[in-house]
Amino acid sequence: MPASRPSGRPASRQLWDDLIRLMRAKAPVVIDYSFWNRATRDRYKATIESHGCRWELVRLKADLGTLRRRLALRNRRDGANSVTVSDQLLERYFADLQEPVGEGERVILQE
Repeated sequence: MPASRPSGRPASRQLWDDLIRLMRAKAPVVIDYSFWNRATRDRYKATIESHGCRWELVRLKADLGTLRRRLALRNRRDGANSVTVSDQLLERYFADLQEPVGEGERVILQE
């Protein structure tokens, strides 16, 4: 699979460009990204493999209640890294998640 740039927001393009640059430099890379759908995960895995690198998919698995509690705390914060996520948006994301199953994932349960 060629290293094509995914469409979308500039941050996604920057992440993609940084990944390619770091793999070419043979530097270790950790991508902290919400891989909500399998097609996106598959595209990244194929590109990583095509650069002769190894990927590891780590799934931080949390139930909806845990996510609600964490977001309630985070939603009270101010500052550059504060992002408010409504309960409605959280439920939509949770429902749309294509949970990795049988993709070589390592699951770490969250409480």
